[in-house]
Formats: sequence, structure tokens, C-alpha cells
Amino acid sequence: MYEVNRMPIINRREDVKNKIEFICSPLVEMAASLHVLSDPSHHKNCEGWVEKINNKLSLKLKRDIYFFSEQYNQWSFIMDIASEIQNRNSNIKDIHYLIDEIEKMDIYLFSYLFLGAGLVHKDKLKDWMDNPPLFDSEYVPELLNYLPVSSIRSYLHNYENIRTKVVETLRCYWKEIFSAEWPRIEKYEKENIDLQKSILSNSDTIDYILNLHGDLKYLNGKILLKKQTDFQIDIDGIDKIVLLPSVFTSPHLMISIVENIFCIYINLNFRNIEMDEVPKSVKKFTKAINCELRLKIIRSLLISPKTTKELSDDFGFSKGTISEHLKILKETDLIFSRRMKKSVYYYFIPDNLNKNFQAIVSYIENK
Repeated sequence: MYEVNRMPIINRREDVKNKIEFICSPLVEMAASLHVLSDPSHHKNCEGWVEKINNKLSLKLKRDIYFFSEQYNQWSFIMDIASEIQNRNSNIKDIHYLIDEIEKMDIYLFSYLFLGAGLVHKDKLKDWMDNPPLFDSEYVPELLNYLPVSSIRSYLHNYENIRTKVVETLRCYWKEIFSAEWPRIEKYEKENIDLQKSILSNSDTIDYILNLHGDLKYLNGKILLKKQTDFQIDIDGIDKIVLLPSVFTSPHLMISIVENIFCIYINLNFRNIEMDEVPKSVKKFTKAINCELRLKIIRSLLISPKTTKELSDDFGFSKGTISEHLKILKETDLIFSRRMKKSVYYYFIPDNLNKNFQAIVSYIENK
């Protein structure tokens, strides 16, 4: 266990706080969601979402997602590319523009990130890209914890084609799937950013950062990150700390470090989005039955169809009042009307009552 030195925290609190920027990014979250689809067993809070999305994916898109999952570290390094693009364009949220920027990115920088920034020397990587037979796995022992040698060799021989495949997969995935998912995720993450800013403003900055994940420690001016490959980050040497809220990263500690920019993902619970989104039909139904008189009308109609006058006589309310309640029940599809000679009778629909109760159960159980 690391011993935490508290003295530098007080002296440099405001300096560190001024380096922090919160970003809500469709590109980063899209890449993070592909990481989850690659290995959902590590992201229990997303299991229901994964099942839903897998049923919607086209066969080709499934194959492309699986390719990067199996060969290139489950999209994790591609997340670093996404965060780098978003950091360069922090005020831009147009997904098509951001994906285009990946396509225009300097190929050596793209490759450096794609093969695990910091796990391979930039100059050595450039030599290997220019002359792939020079590649020697002995120079990248830590990278081999993440990528097989065969995948590295394949990339060095086909990096332009592989980048094109990344871009095409992202475009297709946005069109088929993520464009429909993003609005509710964005709303939730923006609300969380407001909350995080409030917490940060009333917290010691280093303590706030350490509380983002249990694998973050602090010692002698350095942030220590406990991962498959351990990292140390000198806070004084960092120009910017970018905090990226994500519903797809829990429970992992997800970070990236590129050119003195330190990105940390704030783990959010995907299920909170589902809990915030009460289906309109459920809200309409609960509002309809949240009335003693309407419940009595339902019970009465379950026994037998009745007219407005009969219901008025039964419950002692005016025909106008009864009509208003019948209108609400009819709009919720709990009753229907049928004219018989000069009278209009109202009938209860038991099946629709059961369907609405089942919708409530499904919502509560997050199904």
C-alpha cells in the first residue's frame, strides 16, 4: 500500500484544480461502448443494454466489432484515440466531424495510440512502420501484455487499411446503433458533470481525483495508477487533466496519457439512466390509476358494462365529473365505449390492465 503524502496537496491545490476540464463526448462514449460489447462479462451494470444491442447489430458490424475486440485489446486503445481527438476539439460534439478527424490524423500518432501510447517508443514505431521486417518484440515487452505479436505485425503491414476499418466501423455503428443511444446518455452525463463540478469546488483537488477510483494513489507529487501496467504521473508535469464521465467503464480504472494531457474516466452506473427513463406509457398508466374514483370505476366496469348515468348514480358524482374520469381511462386504453340504442356503455379491458402492470414490473426490474 502506498503512503499518501498530504503536504503538497495544500500548497498546490488551486494550481491542480485549474488544470481540470470536464468533457462529455459522443465519440469517446461510442468507443467505450464498443469496449463493453467486446467483453460484457466485466461490466455487469451494462448486461441488459448489451443484450438489447446485440439483438440489433447487423452481422457485418458484429464481425467488425469482434475483429478489433480479439486482435486489438477490446477497443481500449481506440478509446485513447477517441479521447485524443475529443481533447483537440473539446468544444465540438459533431460525431461526423470527430470521426473524420480520426481519418485525417497523422498516421504515426494514430499508430502510437492504437498500439498503446507509452508502451512503444515513437521513433522505434516509426522505423517499424516504414520497414515492418525490422519489428522486434523484445523492444515492447509491456505491449505484449495487451496485444499478440501477430496483431502487431499485421498492423505494421496494413496500418492504413486498419485505420480505414476503424473509421468505417465507427460510422456504421453510429448509424445503426449509437445515434439512438446517445441523447439519453448525454443528458445523464451532463447532469453528472454539473454535480461533479459542485463536488470538486468544495473538495481538496487531489482527494477528489483519488476518490474517482480505488486504484488511484498519491505519493510525493505523483499520481500512482494500479493497472496491468503500473503508471506514475507527475502532477507538475501535466498541462491538463480531462475528466470524462462514462456509463461504460465501470468497474475499471480507464485512463490515457498523451502529450502531457491526463484523461481519467469517471465511472457512472448505466442502470441509473434506465431508472431515470420511465416509459411514457407507464407514466400515463400510473397517473390514470392514481385516483380513488377511477379505481372504483374500473372495479365497477370489471363486474359489468355501465353508462355514465349508472356510474354517476353508483358513486354520487355528476355525469360531467364521471365523463372526465372515463376520458382519462379511455386514453390509457383501460376501457372502451360502445353505443347500444340510445345509450353509451363503457367496458373494462382486463388484458390491458395486466400489460400495464407487467410494464411497471419490467421497468423496476430493468428488463
